[in-house]
Formats: sequence, C-alpha cells, structure tokens
Amino acid sequence: IEQFLREEVLADDYFAPTANVQASVTLEHRQSKRKLSLFRLPRILVLQLKRFSYGKWRKEKINTRVSFPDELDLCSFTTESKDQSVSNSRYTLVGVVNHSGGIDFGHYTAECRNPSNQKWYTFNDSHVTTSSYDQSQHHESSAPYLLFYSKNSH
Repeated sequence: IEQFLREEVLADDYFAPTANVQASVTLEHRQSKRKLSLFRLPRILVLQLKRFSYGKWRKEKINTRVSFPDELDLCSFTTESKDQSVSNSRYTLVGVVNHSGGIDFGHYTAECRNPSNQKWYTFNDSHVTTSSYDQSQHHESSAPYLLFYSKNSH
C-alpha cells in the first residue's frame, strides 16, 4: 500500500507556465509527478497482488513470498477528509484467493473466514475443509493473489 500511494515521477519534459514580476508568462522545465491519496475507505477492501509479469519476450509467474497481517490499519494512508468512512480505518482479513501453478496453467483456491464462528475454511473446487489460517495472526506465502479485508465495526 505504501508503494502504491508513494509519489512517482511521470515525465521529465514537462514545461509549466510561470508568471514573473513584469506579468509576462514564461515556460519553466518541471517534472511531472503523481501522488494518490485515500479520501474514502470501503467497507470491503480487495487487494490484488501482482503475480504475473509480461515482458516483450516472455511472461512469467511471480512467486515472491508475501507477508500480510490478519489486522490492517489504513490510518497512516488516509488524507484529511470529512467522509465518515475514514473515521474507522481498521480492517480484518476475511478471505484470500490463492493461485498455484504457472502462468499458462494453474489452480485457484480460496481461504475464507466464517463470520459466525470466526473459523477459516479452504474452498477447493467442490471440496470445503477447515483451514489452518486461524492458527496465525500473520501470514506468509507465495500463493496469494487476492486479499479481502472487512472494515471492523468500531
């Protein structure tokens, strides 16, 4: 999230008009930049992880291990806003979609938390089994593709 919201330089060849003391306009060389900010927060936050890389000559699956928390607080990423959605910025992990295999083949499974009993379940085609996700507060794997977080009540 930090990298996604970080300011980035888009172009080095931007010319912006500037006014000087004599009220004439001149062009000044500047860098074009972009910075994203969060002004509103959703009830359900879906994070898609970049798992596939496409180059000019090849495409490949990115198997980097990622670490993600059970609890997430977006407070440090929000901008001052009057929107009520920003007043609560805490989220709980409720689901993960995993991808196993390569770029041209593979299999998707899901891990989901039951809101009634807070237990995790694995969904694999037509089979549903209890999951080991509920034994950890911090997860690390090379399989996650989508992370689903639900905003806490208070």
